[in-house]
Amino acid sequence: MGIHLEAWQTNFPGFKSVVQRAALFARSDEIGALEIGESLQSESEYDLDKEQDLRKDEMQLLLAAKAKYKTTREMARHLGISQSTVVRKLKKLGING
Repeated sequence: MGIHLEAWQTNFPGFKSVVQRAALFARSDEIGALEIGESLQSESEYDLDKEQDLRKDEMQLLLAAKAKYKTTREMARHLGISQSTVVRKLKKLGING
């Protein structure tokens, strides 16, 4: 399985989401075809509208990061967003930081 970047040229946020999800659920420090495939498969299983999908993805990423990292600063660094954004999103979703 390969990633054809041409298919993602107009959807970089979607590509980034797939890679981030794969990284968070990776079984090691490397992301391989298996992790990307699982990430794509889980993405394609959503049957809600796009806004609900984004909220669900965001919550999954935040919960996985919260389980994997000890502080919101570590979460932010690995998610590629600011620490204040992590705190705000956790609060918005009703997740204790």
